[in-house]
This record gives sequence, C-alpha cells and structure tokens, in this order.
Amino acid sequence: IPLGVWTIPITAGWIFVVSKTMDTIDGLDGLAAGVSAIAALALALMALQAADMLDQPYPNWLIAITAAAIAGAAGGFLRYNFNPARIFMGTGGAQFLGFMLAGLSVIGAFKTAT
Repeated sequence: IPLGVWTIPITAGWIFVVSKTMDTIDGLDGLAAGVSAIAALALALMALQAADMLDQPYPNWLIAITAAAIAGAAGGFLRYNFNPARIFMGTGGAQFLGFMLAGLSVIGAFKTAT
C-alpha cells in the first residue's frame, strides 16, 4: 500500500509504539526479554527465508545477523531476569530492544518488498 506523504509519520509512530510497548511490558520478570528473544528469532528466520527466495543475500543477511544477535543477547539476559530476577533491564534496555525490533521489522519489510 503506497502511503505517500504519510510514510515517515507512520514509520516514526511504529517505532515509538513498539519502543514504549517494550518499556511497558518490562514490569514483569522475564517478559520483555522473552518477547524480544522470540520476536528477534522470528525476524532472523524470516530474513534468512527472504534471502533465499529473493536472491538478495547482502541486506537480508545483515538483518538476519543483527536479529540473531539481539535474540542471543535477550536470551542470555533472560537467564538472569527470569523469576526471581537478579538483574533488571531498565527503561533504556527495554526501549533499545523495542527500537531495534521495530527498526529491523521496517528495514526487513522494505528490503523484501523491493
């Protein structure tokens, strides 16, 4: 769907909403890290599948590697953040995970659509 002049505001709104949502769900032990790990793993697998189907390995491989790194970091952090939590992610960490997931989803959508 061509959005025209609304492309940038909708994209900025998407990144803002996902970042704030991650910050909101960070209140429970392990929830933000678990959701981030699952979402990043799904993005990595979709990027790998798109790289095979579209014959455009370079951009999709970078998305897959970045998403896999986020999934690994969130999964490693989940070990210490699961109930009973020994460390907490905080606002900065939760918003960073949300920003990265939103950004990767936007970049991945543009790279597979072109």
